[in-house]
Formats: sequence, C-alpha cells, structure tokens
Amino acid sequence: MSRFVLTIDTDNAAFADGNEPGELGRILRQLGNRITDGSMPSTVLDLNGNTVGTVELIEEDDGERWCETCGESFNLFDGGRDDDEALCPRCDDND
Repeated sequence: MSRFVLTIDTDNAAFADGNEPGELGRILRQLGNRITDGSMPSTVLDLNGNTVGTVELIEEDDGERWCETCGESFNLFDGGRDDDEALCPRCDDND
C-alpha cells in the first residue's frame, strides 16, 4: 500500500490578497494534469515559480517478512524482529 502526501505552504505573495483559493486550485489542477500524464513531481511551485510545497508517494510497510532461519512467513506486527535478520516469533524466542 502507498500513501500520497501533499504539503503546500500558503504564506507568500502568490496566495496574498484573497488569492489563496485561486492559487490552490491552480496548483491542484496542474498537479493533477502532471500525474495523469505520468509525471510525479517532488516539489510544488506557485504562480511566481517559487517552491511552496512537496509531493511524496510513500510506500507503507505492511510488515510481511520471511524468516531467515526457518523460511516461514510472518508479520512484524504479530511479533518477531527485523534488525540484522528477519526472525519469526518462534525463531526469535529460540535465539
């Protein structure tokens, strides 16, 4: 699973004088078009070309691992460890 994280700072001239909704809308439309076209930008630019934010696609760890000792599948959220080597709860208890 992944998570899309968008951060936009609105404390500069492009958002001043009541233009915050308009500039946010412009940025979101531009990002939507770029993502639809297959580009994933990492920064967000305002109308003046200033960097005002970031875009991240974060892969979330589901915790699934294979034990390096016994080869069994296990989930880190159910116990075990994954520091130097992945160990299921059973093998971790024997370590």
